[in-house]
Amino acid sequence: MFKNLLKEYQEGYVYLFSDRSFYKKLWIIPLLLFFPFIKYPFGIIFIKGWQVQVVEDIMLDKPLQSLQIKKIVLKGLQITGVTIIYWMIPTAFCYLLGLKGILGLFLDILEFIQGGLTGYLTDYIEDYIATLFIYFIWGMISNPILQCGIIRYTLTGKWLELLNIPKNILFLMANLHNFLKFYVFYLVTVLLLIILDSLLFIAFPIEILLLPFLLVLYYGSVSHELGHLAKNAFLKQVNRKKDLTADNPTDYIENKHSH
Repeated sequence: MFKNLLKEYQEGYVYLFSDRSFYKKLWIIPLLLFFPFIKYPFGIIFIKGWQVQVVEDIMLDKPLQSLQIKKIVLKGLQITGVTIIYWMIPTAFCYLLGLKGILGLFLDILEFIQGGLTGYLTDYIEDYIATLFIYFIWGMISNPILQCGIIRYTLTGKWLELLNIPKNILFLMANLHNFLKFYVFYLVTVLLLIILDSLLFIAFPIEILLLPFLLVLYYGSVSHELGHLAKNAFLKQVNRKKDLTADNPTDYIENKHSH
């Protein structure tokens, strides 16, 4: 069982490198993530759009595809916009509670760096702890919902499904057993990334050079697992429609178009 899980986990990385021309197809992504003034926001928008493309490709049993720039940018803008809307919820909650919120925290840290310790920072330490706790809890809640939204967006082609929180929660509950394995893989990936980044921190210039490639690996691995979840959900739809001539999602789509 452990060997099978290990093999499944490794497939998330193998997928990216199974195509010998992977560097020709993906070179632009680490380049966009390398320069800070391009990475924020352009690189982040692009890699989020690429994530949706990978999920769709895995769902349809496609190998690694060339980057479809226009579609990736559009999907990246949609995902980023929805993510901002999601994170406005804890921000509003903080202000309703009279907390300074994450923006106030960043402004205070900036002032602290520029002006030194003036006493105000410690006055608001409880506010900061409460703010970070609220954002952490919301992250734990919203991240699975948004990931379900990405899967349902891939299944339906409708980006507004990203905002359909009730349906996304129902999708999560209906596929909870599959998501449990996904989050085990997700946790392992995050831990490995943290460990590797910590080791590379010793050699600071090397860390700067390798960090964009680590982000590509991270998003590629996570997208691969989300793609398999989308594929399972798609095949359930196929079975409901009793299309017994389709052995995989691609065949099903071709059969639909032929009717």
